[in-house]
Amino acid sequence: MESRDEESTLNEHDFGQSHDENNSSIDPIIQQILIKGMRALIAGNGLVKFHKHLAKKLYILDQDRFSEADSEYNPNDEMQRVMLDTWTEELMRFLALKTITNDISEPCSLLPGFAVGIAWKALMLTPSIYSKVCFAMGNSNIFDHDPSDTGASVRNLKEKHKIKRHNVTLRAYDDYFDSHPPSLYWNFHKKESTKKKDDIFTSMIRQCGVETSFFTDPFATEVTTEVEKPMSPKMPLYDNE
Repeated sequence: MESRDEESTLNEHDFGQSHDENNSSIDPIIQQILIKGMRALIAGNGLVKFHKHLAKKLYILDQDRFSEADSEYNPNDEMQRVMLDTWTEELMRFLALKTITNDISEPCSLLPGFAVGIAWKALMLTPSIYSKVCFAMGNSNIFDHDPSDTGASVRNLKEKHKIKRHNVTLRAYDDYFDSHPPSLYWNFHKKESTKKKDDIFTSMIRQCGVETSFFTDPFATEVTTEVEKPMSPKMPLYDNE
């Protein structure tokens, strides 16, 4: 029990005292909504319970590092903790957006990114915690998961309408938080694995700090590394499948 309390205190510092609290460019009202929701999530060891559910979905973010079979919660894994913390904050930002825009009537106007939607469903697996978060943010009722986002309904919903709702959400995020949402959590489609079937050797040499481009050009002196860009309402949101 003691170790879990220490972990909750650490996360309360990370989330309850979010970096947003010191960012004057963020809308002050949504800032308070976000902080109240985060503190409600942390209370009573709720964050740890939520992370145990969410850790099972880590393969959604990184299929090269995690698999559906072995994605388990490990509080001693620093990388896992950072990913879960960030994933949680992006979910809370989405719920804060729904709160401040009063997006409670169906059909809803806001649509989360794929990974944020997964986190939303994971939080609902603990209804008592989810309801506390919704109420703490100032809502009189909890947010039901938009039925148009799941099951057979999603197949009947026009793709362009979903894209429009996603675009509305990205613009709202940019307006209220004064930043673009990170694409890892807000991309419209599920992130696909970049691992190739025959890249075991490539993976090993990368872990040793060797860039594979030197094998194709041994005289190369510079290597350009592709950096993942944040989401923007002006960015292409998905590839045709």
